[in-house]
Amino acid sequence: MTATPRTRSGSPLVGVLALQGGVREHVELLTRLGATVRAVRRPEDLTGLDALVLPGGESSVMDRL
Repeated sequence: MTATPRTRSGSPLVGVLALQGGVREHVELLTRLGATVRAVRRPEDLTGLDALVLPGGESSVMDRL
């Protein structure tokens, strides 16, 4: 088992897929919970993440992505 990468502050680095849905709400909640949050809009934004959140949306849009 490998150790989970962490930011310098020790909090997990969580990406939020910022293409649709409640991005702002997810960012705010994750920040309150102590995570460092990054909006993910391009493939290179995925580098170094500990987790990725896919905000809800229409299933047809999610299928296309």
